[in-house]
Amino acid sequence: MQKKFIVARLTLNLALTAGLLTAVGCSTVSVDKKNSSQTIVKKRSNVVTTNALSSKSASVLVSIGVPARECLPKFDECLQKIDAGLFNKDSKEALALYAELYLAKAKEISALEDCVEKILRPPIDTYYANAPNTPEQEQQRISYLRQCNTDYRNNLLSAIKYSYAYLFYNQLNPEAANTANMAVKPNNLPSNLDIQTQDVYEAASDALIKQLYSNKDHSQQIAKMTSFINSDLIDDAKLSMNTGAQYANGIKYGDQIKVLNFTFPPIEQDLNTDTDNQDLKRTQQTDSTKQLSKDLNSVETSIDLYLPNEPEYLQNTTRYNKSIDKLYASHDLSFSGLNTISEREGFGISYVTLFDDRLNTSVTNLIKSDNKTLNSEDPLDRIHLTGNLLLTGIILPAGNTLDEVLNSQHFDIKMYNPHHVKSVDILGEPYYLAANFSASYGIWLSENRLNNVGYFSLLSKQQTLTLPQLFMLEPYDPNKRVIIMLHGLASSPETWVSITNDISNDTKLRDNYQVWQIFYPTNIPILENRYRIQQLIETTYHMNDPEGVHPASHNSVLIGHSMGGVIGRMLVSNENLEEKFNTLNTQQNNLRLNKLLEDQFDKSKVKNRLHLHQLQSVDTAVFISAPFRGTDFADRWFTQLLRRVVQLPIGFAQTIRGNLASIATEGELAANPLGALYFENGASQLSDKSSFMQLTADLPIADNVTYHSIIANRDSDLYNGLLKLNIASTPTTSLSNNDEAQALKAGVNLNEMEANKASLDPDKAKALEDIKSNISQTLSTASSDGIVPYSSSHLEGAASETIISGGHSIQETPEAVLTLRKILHQHLRQHPPQQRQQN
Repeated sequence: MQKKFIVARLTLNLALTAGLLTAVGCSTVSVDKKNSSQTIVKKRSNVVTTNALSSKSASVLVSIGVPARECLPKFDECLQKIDAGLFNKDSKEALALYAELYLAKAKEISALEDCVEKILRPPIDTYYANAPNTPEQEQQRISYLRQCNTDYRNNLLSAIKYSYAYLFYNQLNPEAANTANMAVKPNNLPSNLDIQTQDVYEAASDALIKQLYSNKDHSQQIAKMTSFINSDLIDDAKLSMNTGAQYANGIKYGDQIKVLNFTFPPIEQDLNTDTDNQDLKRTQQTDSTKQLSKDLNSVETSIDLYLPNEPEYLQNTTRYNKSIDKLYASHDLSFSGLNTISEREGFGISYVTLFDDRLNTSVTNLIKSDNKTLNSEDPLDRIHLTGNLLLTGIILPAGNTLDEVLNSQHFDIKMYNPHHVKSVDILGEPYYLAANFSASYGIWLSENRLNNVGYFSLLSKQQTLTLPQLFMLEPYDPNKRVIIMLHGLASSPETWVSITNDISNDTKLRDNYQVWQIFYPTNIPILENRYRIQQLIETTYHMNDPEGVHPASHNSVLIGHSMGGVIGRMLVSNENLEEKFNTLNTQQNNLRLNKLLEDQFDKSKVKNRLHLHQLQSVDTAVFISAPFRGTDFADRWFTQLLRRVVQLPIGFAQTIRGNLASIATEGELAANPLGALYFENGASQLSDKSSFMQLTADLPIADNVTYHSIIANRDSDLYNGLLKLNIASTPTTSLSNNDEAQALKAGVNLNEMEANKASLDPDKAKALEDIKSNISQTLSTASSDGIVPYSSSHLEGAASETIISGGHSIQETPEAVLTLRKILHQHLRQHPPQQRQQN
């Protein structure tokens, strides 16, 4: 009996265990561990970042009985099921679902080999590309492409409408927003769905803008395109910029102006305009191109394109934008070599345009080119407007209510200059405008390869670049002050990458300064370079502001590194060097050579080079590692070897008649002031023994110019000693609010040393007393950046002198960049924009 009970109990336990195991085996839920990155990716990915719908959209589809994988193949049927299955089709969640689905459908169409891809590129098979189609085949192809394009465009427009409605739901549906606000609820941060839907809006808008651009020749679609631009309007934009005047229709400089209208008829009407063979057309329509809802193909779609009322943007529309070589969305680009990427978070898609007539100064292009324009005597030919314009685009469906927006077939594409427009008004509320300010600069740097050109220009004897060039890094802004940058020996504007990009990344500096960079051949004699550079800069000011009334024509800042600093000091001086030059010249014993040289040179031209006059637009200068009194580095054996390699360009040397060029190679001219000033290359003139340095070593700076020095010291022990004695200071991250120039006082400051003496401990006070009497000599003999000694860079009367630990290329360091930013912030406080505009 007991055995039977035990057996029965065992049987029951086995049955229960088996049942439990069966239940576990049939369970549809399992738990797996995953890391945080996988969680974030799954939550935030959607059709923009992957080829799959977001988990949120997929869940909604499953809940109404539509598996996500079955929605796109039967798109119309899927939309009908969603309409029937959703309780509230006007809810934000529903709008986000529709937006993502329409974008997914557009991406599916774009992936068809015979559809959108064919529009963007010619056939790969060259034989097929060259083989002519029969008229019937060509008509079939065009009909199919137009149908496909229409489907693609309409899906994008639907995605834009639904995502726009989601993003601005409260303005479009105020009653629902007010009802929601009446309920006491905690506030929420932006959700994953908010971010995903903004991504959908931007992706769809970007795709539509690129489609309109790629089809601007009308080869794959019929659209009535109307231009509202003519040459008079472009001239009016320039007049508006110069005078502040308005157009007759009230459009001001910088405002949006309608330039083009695209009108797309219903697809059936579109196709009927081309052929009467309806059967031919219908046989070409595959299932994938007939899925769009009928209402999208039954009305006319109209798209207006607006551009900034600025001459740089309008001058290209007369050719229907065909002058735009390429159009890039900044999110499609990645940049290496920039320490930071300057961006403004906001609404819209950031673009950079590349114009086909932009200058490309790569070494390869210089060798191929005859360079007649680059070496033109007319400075206007050597002023280069940016060929890479920044634009930020937004697409606005017409309508002020949710219903109006979702049923709209009229859209405005508004392209803004993000330098001038910070925010846009949408449905009565302001929103920041997105921008990538590094995109234009990064592309310009990558195309031009200026650093290689700098060395090529120094060493090449061929006539590549013998005259300076000026690059405006953004469209001229009459209300922004100008920063002029001059590079050093064997260098180029590429030396200013860090500071230029940091200015762009500093909102206050970006909003109030525009950068002009000078590129000049450093093998040309320095006096000649100074004259040509000044002529070029003054021409640029006059070209943009003939009356000199813009804030941009006043309170400019000049920054020069090394040789650029030497030239820069000459640009802010009013000294007449002729008398000193004559004194030097009479000390020479070779009267025959003097007479020969005087006969060869035009005396008026010599006077133009010797009579300095300051740039009237510049009131502040910053000199970095500048050898004002020369350097013995130029006389060391390896530098002398380089100086023998560096020769005057043929084109420059041939301007002198006779056989003087051969005399120069024998060295006779090196000791003659006039000969040396014109036959010594720029590198040789940096020697502290050169005639040029004898002439300019103590050159005074105009009294109305504030100047600063940034000097490098390669001796870390000496630098640390100066820090301990408060003789030098390291830049800090704080930007002083003090308007006085003394706020930036750094480096050697004997008065401050004396004032601080009482607070020092005995050992430091004794050390201070020991060196105080001859501090300049101590620094002169011991402090150097490895090329330029302190004694050569130091300038009496500087508003600030900052000593930074490092070598000669100190302008690239974060400490130097920060010091420059502090100087610019101080300059801006001393000359606020409002004050300048009132004058």
